[in-house]
Amino acid sequence: RVQGRRYELVATITHHGSGPSRGHYTADAKRDGGQWLRFDDGHVMPINVNKVLHNPAYILFYKQV
Repeated sequence: RVQGRRYELVATITHHGSGPSRGHYTADAKRDGGQWLRFDDGHVMPINVNKVLHNPAYILFYKQV
């Protein structure tokens, strides 16, 4: 928290694989209603927030609230 500013996690990118040139990426994103979705190639599915928070994310996206 920075001087009264608050941030909320809204999306993550996770790399699955053995190295940067090998593997697969997925994205998790939070909808306006608070539900999280996982984007994995052509599949989009709901995901529990606990899975998002315990994923070894590669990139985190925040928005100021």
